[in-house]
Amino acid sequence: MPPTEIPGLKRFCREALLESGLQRRLLQAAADACPGQAARGGLLTKEQRTWVNNLLGRKLWQHVREEHKTVLADSNARTPELAYLLPHLESLLAAQVPAVVPKAAAVVATSSTPSQSSRAARGSADGGQTAASKRKPKAAAFTDFSKRHQRQVLSNLMGIMGPCCPSKADAVAVLSGLLQKVEELHPGASQEVQASMVSDCYCEPLVSELASMRKEWKNHSMPVARALDRAIERSGFKAERLVSLNYFQDKQHAAAALKRRVQKWHMKSKGGRPSKVKSAFWQSAVKEVLDNFSTPSSITCLVPGTRERRLVRNLCGTPTMVWRSSPSLRGLDFKQFSVIRRKYFPEYKKGRRLTDLCDHCAVYDRKIRPRTREFLVRAQRELEERELWDLTVSRSGFEGGWLQGYWAPVLKISKYSGLLERDDLCSALEHFVEIVGSVHERRCQTVRQQAPHPQLINHVEGSLRKEAMLHAEIVNAYTWHLAAAQMEQRQMRQLAAELPKNCAYAHCDYMEKLPIPISNRETSDMFHGSTRKTISVFGMYLVECDAEGTRQTTAIILLSDVIELSAMFGNLCIKRALRHVKRMGSLDCLYLGFDAGNHFRSYENLHEFLYRIPAETGQTCRVNYLVEKHGKSMDDAEIFSPVRRWLDEFLLVDGAFADSEHAIQKILDKAAKREWKQNPVGTKFIVEVFEPGQKPNKSLELVFDDDADNHITRTYSWLSKPTGNARYPVAIQNCLFSSAAAGRRATFSIAEKLVPADRRDWKRGYWGESATWRRGPIQPGQVNEVIRKYREQLSVWRQPLPRARRATVFEELAARDEQRLQKVQSRQRKKREAALAGQEPSDSETSL
Repeated sequence: MPPTEIPGLKRFCREALLESGLQRRLLQAAADACPGQAARGGLLTKEQRTWVNNLLGRKLWQHVREEHKTVLADSNARTPELAYLLPHLESLLAAQVPAVVPKAAAVVATSSTPSQSSRAARGSADGGQTAASKRKPKAAAFTDFSKRHQRQVLSNLMGIMGPCCPSKADAVAVLSGLLQKVEELHPGASQEVQASMVSDCYCEPLVSELASMRKEWKNHSMPVARALDRAIERSGFKAERLVSLNYFQDKQHAAAALKRRVQKWHMKSKGGRPSKVKSAFWQSAVKEVLDNFSTPSSITCLVPGTRERRLVRNLCGTPTMVWRSSPSLRGLDFKQFSVIRRKYFPEYKKGRRLTDLCDHCAVYDRKIRPRTREFLVRAQRELEERELWDLTVSRSGFEGGWLQGYWAPVLKISKYSGLLERDDLCSALEHFVEIVGSVHERRCQTVRQQAPHPQLINHVEGSLRKEAMLHAEIVNAYTWHLAAAQMEQRQMRQLAAELPKNCAYAHCDYMEKLPIPISNRETSDMFHGSTRKTISVFGMYLVECDAEGTRQTTAIILLSDVIELSAMFGNLCIKRALRHVKRMGSLDCLYLGFDAGNHFRSYENLHEFLYRIPAETGQTCRVNYLVEKHGKSMDDAEIFSPVRRWLDEFLLVDGAFADSEHAIQKILDKAAKREWKQNPVGTKFIVEVFEPGQKPNKSLELVFDDDADNHITRTYSWLSKPTGNARYPVAIQNCLFSSAAAGRRATFSIAEKLVPADRRDWKRGYWGESATWRRGPIQPGQVNEVIRKYREQLSVWRQPLPRARRATVFEELAARDEQRLQKVQSRQRKKREAALAGQEPSDSETSL
């Protein structure tokens, strides 16, 4: 098989030049063998690339592992690691003669016999060239076993066999003998020759008849037709011949054939200038610029065409701004820059703002961590002061010969290595306190005794240790806050996904208040906030699991014009939503989840969750809270996000309008039923309008006997179990975290809280001004502001005004848009000229 037709060889040559170690060594060797300057943006000249391909294909390919050859032959497989070939490449380059061999002579030498090569290598005594070296460069074309070379060889053989084989029997005898010789040289070649000639055998009529019968089979049974295609293909017929006989004539095979033709065209070496998009130099330049104009995020993405995941980085500007602001990319067109970014670096995406972050975490990242780093650097500097250490004093018992200060001997201990560069500040401060407290004094006594002022070292260590302990307490507290937030989030999602049998889990939250009216065409009175009414949206994400383990997910949405998000209103909403729990009263446990907001986390709420519900239903109730300012839950993703999407879709319809909670309920209910029909096994939505009625005059709340140990803001999980005792119907435990199975017993009492007289009514949404869209048109004979203004202006202005038109003709619209387009193009042209100022066009400018 010719070298150019070996499966995976072309891909190996291409991937070897992309591996950093092999690329660097190949570029150096090619420059030594074939001196020359590559075009701008390229890596190799034409002669150097030919020399590199010959070296890779004829020599280094033999050292590639067999499993890697199989992977390289598959265009869809991931490229293997090729760095292990570097020692083999070094040995091949060391074995070569360091003389520069002309291209034509090198090609002739590879295609000649050993005796010819030896004669060609020997020159005359006077330094003249031999006959082999004077051969025409045309002979180099025969080194590649191309179709042109095949035709030349066949013509030469026919010229020999014509006079020697006058009869058919003689020709058959000569060909049979030649085939035996070829079989000895290349085992299996005779079988391939017979398979390639099968189209001329007696099976040709049979294959043609089966092709005509295949048309009828294709109409009735496509699997039978495909089975026939596979059987005929294994018989040895060429694919082109089978396609001409109407085999493989279906959409799947046609698409696969088209894909193979497209891949073959892309793999074909095309002429023209070298591509900057494929240049490793420009790829590295683009990546460097993108790194400078981006920040890392907390999500990953898949690279198209592979299973590789990369960390997404948010761009700090638009791609156009990044390209214009980078002088190193002046030789790269914006289209080429965009292709490189999308093809090779898909992890660089449009930047996004981070909103609704935790204040404590932001303070820790932006203020506390930098301040702690500064303290560690300052502590290192103070303990290395020249007043403490005489750096010229000879030391004994340590390697190095000279005293290196305070940190050099202690940082050699593996436990404390890299102490001052650690990212974990908790362990860094802990080990720092150990070192300055006792470790250095105990293990480095010889070093301390050689210092000019040993007593001063103890004084500096004491002050730094005290300050380090204060920093450590702050860092530990903030990292505890983040660890607790992550643990509670993980427990919440794990409980919803792995809910025990005969249990229910309900997570409740409020959506941002929804302003109304909403309309496809909003007037100024509808748009301005002073005239907009808001309604509250309560959501409950309910997961139920029966005794057989069957799960059912329900999203309950309550719409109300009451915007007083108090604990009393929250209890009423939860009581209304829990009506939809199917086995309420017979559950093993009811789990309730909330964020840390005051509307769900008060002693009034605890009376509802931990006393009333367990006492009335006779079932265990577990209440879990998320950590403060880390309250994102399934409600936001599974309930409130679809609600916003449904409303946005509704507002795209011409004439869409809604100005009450009942109208909003109809919109959401219709959209929820539409999605339920599309996915009957998905989440079921229940949308209702909730009217709480008259506000109660009093409320009940729990009062713990030991409030210091059971403060409501110091714990995130409570457990209440019914006791069956009429006097003490429930037993409450403070579990602290939701991962704990049980907690310490909490004794309590119940207290009444009267509602003040001035707060006996619910706070409801209202219109700031009268709703103008609800008014009827002005009646004949009435006067409003528009008519009064018209009368006053008409009495002064006697000239007629141009007649107003409610619609603009198409020609005027087209002229207006064309003028806008010209302004945009002019502005973009000026920006390009400013960005390319000082750049000179080059003859080596390459294209895509």
